[in-house]
Amino acid sequence: MKHLLTLIALPLAALWGAASGMADDLPKTWMTTRGKLLASEDFEKPMAPFTGKPVGFASGFSGWRYNSGPTGGKTGRWQVADGTFTGMESPEAHHPATASFGLQYKDAIIQCDVRLNDVPAEGRQYRSVLIKATDTTDYVISFGMGLGSAYLMPSDADRINPATKQRMTGKPAVARNPGKLNEWHTLVMEIKGDEVVGTVDGKSVALSNPLIATDKHSVMLVAATEVSFRHFRVWEALPNPEWPANKAALLAAQKAEEAEAAAAKSAATFRAEKLAELDATIEQAIHDSMIVGGALWVEHDGVAYHKAYGQRALKPVKEAMTEDTIFDVASVTKALAGASAAMLCLERGLFKLDDPVSQHLPEFTGEEREKVTIRHLLVHSSGLPVNLDPRTQSFTTHDEAIAQICRTKLLFEPGAQFSYSSVGTMLLGGVVERVTGRKFDEFCTTGIFKPLRMNDSGFRPQGEKLMRVAPSSAPQRGLVDDTVARLSGNVSAHASLFTTTADVARFARMMLNLGELDGVRVFKPETVKLMTSVQSPAGLTSPAARNLPVRRGLGWDIDTPYRTPPHDYTLHRGALFPTGGYGHTGWTGQMLWIDPFSRTFVIFFCNRYVEGVPDTRPAVYQMHHRISTLAAEAVKGFDFGNVPGALPKHASAETAAPFSNSLGMKFVPVPGTSILMCAHETRRADYASYAAIHPEANAAWKDTKLDSRSATVGPDHPVVNVSWDDAKAFCAWLSQKEGRTYRLPTDREWSLAVGIAAQEADAKTTPQSLSGQLKDVYPWGSTWPPSKGAGNYADIECQKQIPAEKIIAGYADGFPLTSPVMSFPPNALGIHDLGGNVWEWCEDWYNADKKDHVLRGASWGSSAPMPLLASFRGNQPSTRRWRCDGFRCVVEVVP
Repeated sequence: MKHLLTLIALPLAALWGAASGMADDLPKTWMTTRGKLLASEDFEKPMAPFTGKPVGFASGFSGWRYNSGPTGGKTGRWQVADGTFTGMESPEAHHPATASFGLQYKDAIIQCDVRLNDVPAEGRQYRSVLIKATDTTDYVISFGMGLGSAYLMPSDADRINPATKQRMTGKPAVARNPGKLNEWHTLVMEIKGDEVVGTVDGKSVALSNPLIATDKHSVMLVAATEVSFRHFRVWEALPNPEWPANKAALLAAQKAEEAEAAAAKSAATFRAEKLAELDATIEQAIHDSMIVGGALWVEHDGVAYHKAYGQRALKPVKEAMTEDTIFDVASVTKALAGASAAMLCLERGLFKLDDPVSQHLPEFTGEEREKVTIRHLLVHSSGLPVNLDPRTQSFTTHDEAIAQICRTKLLFEPGAQFSYSSVGTMLLGGVVERVTGRKFDEFCTTGIFKPLRMNDSGFRPQGEKLMRVAPSSAPQRGLVDDTVARLSGNVSAHASLFTTTADVARFARMMLNLGELDGVRVFKPETVKLMTSVQSPAGLTSPAARNLPVRRGLGWDIDTPYRTPPHDYTLHRGALFPTGGYGHTGWTGQMLWIDPFSRTFVIFFCNRYVEGVPDTRPAVYQMHHRISTLAAEAVKGFDFGNVPGALPKHASAETAAPFSNSLGMKFVPVPGTSILMCAHETRRADYASYAAIHPEANAAWKDTKLDSRSATVGPDHPVVNVSWDDAKAFCAWLSQKEGRTYRLPTDREWSLAVGIAAQEADAKTTPQSLSGQLKDVYPWGSTWPPSKGAGNYADIECQKQIPAEKIIAGYADGFPLTSPVMSFPPNALGIHDLGGNVWEWCEDWYNADKKDHVLRGASWGSSAPMPLLASFRGNQPSTRRWRCDGFRCVVEVVP
């Protein structure tokens, strides 16, 4: 159900002709004009309340109905005195005092003066007042005021609270800061058709809802703590010809005030510079053709930053990405739908976690399938394969796919290891259908999406929603990207959900609230805690990721190594969110991470299908890491470095594996560190990718003849003529591009890589004091001169180019200047050219003076024994550019 929300803050003089407290002063109305007076009460005489039983909810009576007794009870106590009608909430019942005026009407203007009385709270939680319109069934619309705001709260005819059997409330329209204690305020509620406008003290709010147009049968006054009323009036509401213009003014004012309120909340919650970095990261990904466009939602403690970027689609015509774009979220379906549906079945006693699947699907038997439990399916330890193969396994419906799974052989003993399995989640969906007797999509819609008002979430989008779907690799818009799900009728528990960032934000909010949102309980608190805590057994490992340990919730990723090197753990958690949160990713480029410790969540959905560009999924996953890292950095007032209750981290360089990044730069682990080091120096081709989009980069690196020498260097040669500042800028760009933390190696890390750290003094010693201290220790060994093939140093070929250059007598490496990277054998760690080719910048200052930075490794122009020592440190200012100076990168291991 769509609601039109409006909000204004107009000058007081625009609303009032005189003081608001006078009985006959009539505040300005915006939508209607006053017609016949239907009710008037000044509370100057004792009232005899209606004591009979109303018909239905609050109808079939006239006049006032309220409790005037001394104790009040659940409905509170009311008192008439000196022209006021005062409602007093019962401290014992903690329920507002309510009084109803029986009156049949459809369109009306309801007006009353109210005062929030400054009395002891006595445990009563709120100081507020409400005027409610009711029909024969329940509340229709409420207009309220508290100490901080005025608000219109619609009721939702389609959503019933199962506990109270009453209508649930919809999204309110809110104005800030009208209510004050012990002061009179005039509330005016205009009802006309399906629209309502509420005004108090210069603040007006408006909304529309089909339920508002129903026949009303009473007006209810609600007093929380203690509220006095006077000058109660109800008029027939007549059309106002100025309403279209007034409505436009309300909408314009709403936009301005909402923006102001959002900016104030955001400034108090988030660091603006980090939000700007988030924007830049996503916009750079669009520029680099990593994605077509995307939508972001970051929320902390109820304050959200959300935005759309780029394009939703490029063909047949360009469509701008919008925040209401609907995305195929692929495997995020496993968490939002598959796991959620299973948990509802668990709560309802339809199965137990350790039930054999065959207990509910008898056809899933034979060949040890009886050993597979519901728990195995949820933690991906069932032994079922990653996916079905449509090329060899025939199925055209969901039922046929489930039947095919029931014939699929297990790959290992159930529970013996972790192996991510879409097949397992598909089978889980089949169990849900069997035990509930309902189709999976219907069960999810009625049990999860509809109660949470996730109105754009579901399967097989049609009609208007179809036009908002971001295309994928599916043959047409609105079909599921996943081939198996598509062949299964476009509904499956493993991948087929379509949704928006706003809808998933509601789901995440519910999870942080332990199963409840806006008065609706979807899960019991203990269910949320169960599904989002580690449920995989201790010792469960992933053979596809070098047998690294795995921690999984029930359908949720908590701490899982990726199958592809370097086997990073749960990239979408980022570098700062503590281990112990939960989330999921999807093949189509989607991610969700929820951090219960800081009450923060991050949602990023995108269209990653760029025509003519190879699969960008690995780069997008790296961007997920960057997005979550920046989101955590943006949060104010939470110490992510000290989080009680977080799980211990267990990643290190020793457990990481070699990998190549998107530029083809090869990285290998360095034991004793938390980094992987590039196996080669940064190449000209690598640097060219950076310089191509950074025109401010100094052009000295482009010198292909190195100061007019005749030998020309190629793209696979190390980049030179780059300063320390240039190298740092490249690392910063690469970090943003890939979502990892790239930087220069520290002096200590360089010593570990070259193999001399154990022989050097404590790491706190300055590089200057360590320089050259290990005599006769070279990158190639302990002999002088170097043996043939030891590296690229100053030799006879170099002297041919530079006659005055000193050389190593008798040494020949075949290269006059720089050589292509990795031209010489690597060391034991797989790292090339730690001696020769180019001097390499390090992060550190050379000494305490902090004027120069460290250079290591010597170069193609080095010939004297001292600079070639593995322990030698050169030093130069950060701005120097020279034909022998280059750099290599390291990347930090993601814990």
